[in-house]
Amino acid sequence: MQITNTGGLAAEFICDFSCDSQVLPIPTQKLYLAQNNSTTTLQIPVETEKTENASYHCQLTLKNNIGDILDTYNLNFSTSAFQVD
Repeated sequence: MQITNTGGLAAEFICDFSCDSQVLPIPTQKLYLAQNNSTTTLQIPVETEKTENASYHCQLTLKNNIGDILDTYNLNFSTSAFQVD
């Protein structure tokens, strides 16, 4: 997910994740961006409890530093295999 600060001041953003119960918890991410179109790419590893084929849903919510919702993104994904470390 790519996030851009279009404002004239440096800003802090918060990204919260709300996922299906079988998706392992994803910690809230804090982002600090410089002013005038500063951009960052957020890459979050997502893990599930189940190892069989299944479909999942997460909602990502981008907020400013006082908690106002700026944007949301719905992520739907499926698993078909698992990796053993």
